[in-house]
Amino acid sequence: MQNLFGTATDLFSIQQVFTAFFLASLISLFSYKFNFLTFSGAVSVFIMDDVIFMFGGWKWTTPMVTFFILSSLISKYNKVKNVGGGISEKNDKRDLTQVFANGGFAAILIVSNFFCSSELFYVAFVSSIAAACADTWGTEIGTFIKGKTVNILNFKKITPGISGGVSAAGTIGGICGAFTIAI
Repeated sequence: MQNLFGTATDLFSIQQVFTAFFLASLISLFSYKFNFLTFSGAVSVFIMDDVIFMFGGWKWTTPMVTFFILSSLISKYNKVKNVGGGISEKNDKRDLTQVFANGGFAAILIVSNFFCSSELFYVAFVSSIAAACADTWGTEIGTFIKGKTVNILNFKKITPGISGGVSAAGTIGGICGAFTIAI
C-alpha cells in the first residue's frame, strides 16, 4: 500500500507488526478469559496495544502494559476479597469506554510522536498513564481498606467508591500507582 510515507513496510518492519499482533492478541485473549475485560474492552485493548507497540516499540508499550496488568490484578483481588468491591460504581470488567478513557489520550500522543518526534510526547504519555494508574489504584485500594471517605469538594462523609470520594488509603494507593508507572 503506497501512501505519503512510502509503503507499509517502510513504516513498520514485519517483525514489529508480528510482535505487535502477537502481544496484543495475547493480552486481549488472556484478559477476556480471566474476566478483566468485556468483549468490547478486549477488542479495544487489542487495537490500542497494536497501535502503541507499532508506533512506539517496547519503550512506550511497557508503561501501558504495566498499568493494565497491575491494575487488573488489584481490581480482581479487590473483587474476590470484598464482594461488591472492585470498581464499585461499574462492573469489575473494564469495557471499551474505560479502555479508551484510560489509554485513548496516550494512544494519540504516541501517534503524534511518530510523525513529529519530541521527548515531550513521551513525558506526556507516561504522565497520562501514571494519572490513570493513580485513579484506578486510589479507587481500588480506597474501597478495599474502607477507611473514612469524604467528598473532595465539601469534605462531607461519602460512601467509599463513589466518584469524588477520597480517603487516606486511596490517596496513598494513588501515589503508589503513579510512582509505579513513573519509575
